[in-house]
Amino acid sequence: MLEDRASTSRTERPPQGWSDLQKHLAVTRPSDLLVVSDMTGTLVTQTADSLLPKTRDAQRALFEKGMKLILATADSGHSVETFYLKPLGPVPSNALYVVHSVGAWRGVVREGELVPLSRGREISYEDRGALLAAMDRALGDTLKHRGAFFSKRVRAELLDTHARAPLKALSAEFGDQSFIEILPSKAAIFFLEQKIAGPTQQAVFDAYVEDLEVQRIIRNGYKMIRGGNYVDIFTCSKEEGVAAVMKNLAPISQKTLLVLGDSENDLGILRDPLKASKHRHSPRLTWLICCLSKLA
Repeated sequence: MLEDRASTSRTERPPQGWSDLQKHLAVTRPSDLLVVSDMTGTLVTQTADSLLPKTRDAQRALFEKGMKLILATADSGHSVETFYLKPLGPVPSNALYVVHSVGAWRGVVREGELVPLSRGREISYEDRGALLAAMDRALGDTLKHRGAFFSKRVRAELLDTHARAPLKALSAEFGDQSFIEILPSKAAIFFLEQKIAGPTQQAVFDAYVEDLEVQRIIRNGYKMIRGGNYVDIFTCSKEEGVAAVMKNLAPISQKTLLVLGDSENDLGILRDPLKASKHRHSPRLTWLICCLSKLA
């Protein structure tokens, strides 16, 4: 995958596509490589075979040779454990850093355990409840359903347990990857069966983002991203979480940086993951920035 040879090629601009990128990686030692990557859709799929054996073995070999990875995902800590950390298996301590729940939770794997480093601010419990109620209204309005889909008891469970609520039973147009999720730092609606959700799902998104309570909450300083198959409302961006983690990595200036992503919520890390770093202008820093779709 990567040849264990001294790095001899440096560039100040991102390579253009896989052919340009490949020649840089070919002369990069794994011990010089710092990868910042999205999780779902980039490194794994959220299925039973989320991490294929060939991919797992290649990544573990790179970790053993000194690669460092900052996993930056909008998914919850439970999803990170289930779909990446457990299938991946043991890696050297301080080689794998995790930014989850968009950018609000930051940690590192040490002796097989995910250890917290820092946290960003949370959405207030009241605002999380208001966002969940707005999701219910958006689903009801779109599907012409009278009354609430979720009872008070179910809403309380979703807010307290941070579990995902599947939406498949609500409509024949919703599949196994349709759900809502309320985390302390993120509220999301997903329809992941397609890269671009269908017209019914888009109508749910429209009703949700136009809801007056949602608009009020966003004005309180929260962020929102609408992708082709999801809407996220959150407190901290991925790039903010990555910048916080990079304070624990030194010397960044000695690393070759590879950034991977596949969706709208990866644009921040793809544009400038070192925006807040003191080492941004280091002459020894190699920028290898591209979307995973261009690497295939």
